[in-house]
Amino acid sequence: MRLATTLFALFLALPLAAQPTVDGIGDDPEYELLGTYTQSQGFGDWGLIELKGFADATDLYLYVGGTTESNFNSLYIWLDIASQTTGTPSGTALPTSSGGFDGANPTLELPTTEWGIRLTHGDPGDGTDTGFINVVSYAGTSAADVFLGALAVDGTAFDADASGSFAGGSFAYLHVPTGLSSNPGDRGFEIKFELADLGITGGTSRASASDLFQLFTAYANPDGSFFSSDVIPEVPGNGSANFGNAPDFTALPGTQATTASALPVELTTFEAQRTGERVVLSWATSSETNNAGFDVELRSTTGDFAAPSFETVGFVAGAGTTTEAQAYRFTTDALPAGTYTFRLRQVDFDGAFAYSPEVELALGVAGTHTLSAAYPNPFAERATFSLAVAQEQPVEVAVFDALGRRVATLFDATLPADQARVLTLDAADLPSGLYIVRAQGTTFSDVRRVTLAR
Repeated sequence: MRLATTLFALFLALPLAAQPTVDGIGDDPEYELLGTYTQSQGFGDWGLIELKGFADATDLYLYVGGTTESNFNSLYIWLDIASQTTGTPSGTALPTSSGGFDGANPTLELPTTEWGIRLTHGDPGDGTDTGFINVVSYAGTSAADVFLGALAVDGTAFDADASGSFAGGSFAYLHVPTGLSSNPGDRGFEIKFELADLGITGGTSRASASDLFQLFTAYANPDGSFFSSDVIPEVPGNGSANFGNAPDFTALPGTQATTASALPVELTTFEAQRTGERVVLSWATSSETNNAGFDVELRSTTGDFAAPSFETVGFVAGAGTTTEAQAYRFTTDALPAGTYTFRLRQVDFDGAFAYSPEVELALGVAGTHTLSAAYPNPFAERATFSLAVAQEQPVEVAVFDALGRRVATLFDATLPADQARVLTLDAADLPSGLYIVRAQGTTFSDVRRVTLAR
C-alpha cells in the first residue's frame, strides 16, 4: 500500500495477542492455564480436566476442559472481579435463584462472587441432546438468573441475542460422549463475555487497569444438591469422594479459588512516522504483566527489498508488571525508499510472546534520488548498492575502472518512482583495484567508489 502522507498511525484498544476462537477446543495459545483436576472423578468418567482464561481490553474468555453426562448434570463456573464488591462475600453461601441455578448455593472462598455460569447438557433420550446456558448475577441480596439460550454439542458457536442480555457473548460446547478417558484434554465448554456485560465499562477499554479475575469451577447434579469432587482448584487428598449438598468449600483443605489473573500487556497506540531516511516508532500500553520487553521487527514489501519474513532490528525493555500507562519509542537506522511493515514482538520473562498488529509506512525519496554506499567496501566477491528516484525516468548504472574504462553495466532501464532497486557488482572477472559506479538519469548524476581486494 502506498501512503500519501509520511505518517501512519494505528490507534488501538486491543491486546498484543489475538483472541481465542470460541469452538469448544481450548488449545488456543492465548489462554493462561489457571488450574487442573488430576484425581479420579467423583461422577465416574465425567467432570473436569482443566480451566483456562484470557482477558483483553474488551472481552473475557474462559475455557473448561471436560465432559458432562447427558442427564442434565451441570458444569458451574463462579467468578470474582477485583474491581467489583457488590457480590456475595467470601464465606457466605450463595443465594438460590429461580432459574438454572436452583439449589446451587455452596459457600465459596472467592473474595466475592459476582457472577455464576452454568452449562447443562440434556438427555438425548428425551430429545434434548443440547447444551443450555444460564448466567446469574449475585449483586445485592438475591441472585438474578438469565437464560442465554441453547447450543449444539458439536463445538458450533452460539452467539447471544444482540437485543438481549449479554449481547456480545459467544459460547460453544464440544461434547465427548464416551467420557473423560476419551477426551484428549482440550475439549469442553468455552465462553466469551464482553467486559461491559460483566459491569466493567469504559468505552473501548477497561475502566480499571488493575482488574483481576478469580474463579472456582465445579461439576454437580441438576439441582446442585450433590457436588462431585471434580472442582478446580481441586481439594488436596480428597480422592473420588463427593461433597454432598451445597458444601462449604472454605472449610476444606487448600485454597478454593484460582490465583488472581491480571490482564496481559495492552497496547493502546502504535504508530510509525518518517524522519528523513529513518522511521520513528512510538507505542503505549495501559497495563503490563510480566513484560520483559519488545522486539522491533521490520519487513520490506517493495521491489528487490521485499522479504517473506520479518527481521528483528532492535529491542526495547518493558516495565515488567505495572498498572501504570507506559510510553515507548524506537528509531530505525536509515532505510532506502520503499514500503515497510513494522510490528512488535512482546516477550514475557518466561519466554512467552505475542505479536502486535502491523503498521505499514511508505518512505519516498528525498530530493531527486538516493544512491547508497557500497556494501561491503572493500569487497572480495560481490558489492551491493541501492538506488531510488523521486520521479520515474530512464536510468543507467555503469561501472568503470581506474582508467575510465567501462567494465560492467548494472542497470539500464526505466526506474519507477519511490521504489528502491538493489544492484549487485559481481567481481568474478575483475582484477583487484578501485572502481567507480556511476548512476545517471534525466534528473541526476551520482557516483560511488568501491575497492575490490582479493
